[in-house]
Parts: sequence; C-alpha cells; structure tokens
Amino acid sequence: MKAVSRAYLMMVLLLSAALAQSSLGSFQYVKQTDPLNDAERSYILTTESRNAQRAAQLQFRCQENNRSKQTDLYVVLKHNLKLPAYYSSYGRVFWQYRFDSKTASAEWTSYFSRDQSLIYLTDDARASFIEQAKVSQRLVVVITGDEIDAQTYQFNLEKFSEALAKLKCKVQPQ
Repeated sequence: MKAVSRAYLMMVLLLSAALAQSSLGSFQYVKQTDPLNDAERSYILTTESRNAQRAAQLQFRCQENNRSKQTDLYVVLKHNLKLPAYYSSYGRVFWQYRFDSKTASAEWTSYFSRDQSLIYLTDDARASFIEQAKVSQRLVVVITGDEIDAQTYQFNLEKFSEALAKLKCKVQPQ
C-alpha cells in the first residue's frame, strides 16, 4: 500500500510540475508563488541561442522589491561565470545590449544576486528594455566588469510579448 501511495504521490508531483511550466516560442514560463505569503514569483526565460554549453538564461522575474516591498518585474541574466568571492560586494559589472540591428544601448552599471549567479539590469533601464524587447526578434548582451573579460550572449526573443503577458507583475515606477 505504501509503495502505491508513494508512486501516486510522485506522479501527482511530476504532473503538477509539468503543468506549472509551458513553452511559448523561445520562452519557457515557470509559474511559482512565494510559499510564505503566496506572492507572485513566476518568471519567463530564454536560453542563450549561440552557446548552449554556457547555459546562460535571460529571465524576466516577478520578485519583491526591497525598497517598496511590492512585487516588481526584474530583468536578469543567469550566468555561469567564475567570480572571486568578494565580487558581489565590491566588484562592478556592466551590461550593454543591442536589439536586432538597432543602435547599442549605453553601458549600464548592474548588480549581482547574493550568490553571484544572477546579474540584474539596473532599475533605470528595465522599463525601456522590456518595451524594446516586445518589438524585437533578437538580443545581444555584453557583460564586462572588474576582473571580467567581455562575455557576449545572444538570445532569441520569439513570442516574448505572449510570454510576458503570462506574468502578473510589471515594472513598478521608481
């Protein structure tokens, strides 16, 4: 009886995980909620199109804004760069981007997540970045910084607007 119950429970868990994810063009939608307050924590992502071995992802994430305490929409680059331990506190990171064949953006000072696995696009650039992504097919991002050689990432933005519409958060005014 226990074996049947465990098998049934595993099947239910796998099915619910599969239902919480869906694909739209080059994007994957992952539905999540905060387990402590049920706040929206879903995100969409696309994987780097040029170098799959690096497993870089461009993510648009619903998460809490530390200042306003509201759910906000963040633009994040998940990377696998090897960085010194002190880097998230003292190192500087910059990203510059280009949509399709348009003029490249200015270089934006950005910041890391605590565990250094994510690089956040600065708050000042998020709204404009998202609006440009809605009308673009391709994105190139170049990351540079103290002790970081230039890293170039390319992303396909097929069906970005449809994927973005699944998120229940938006960029909050700063």
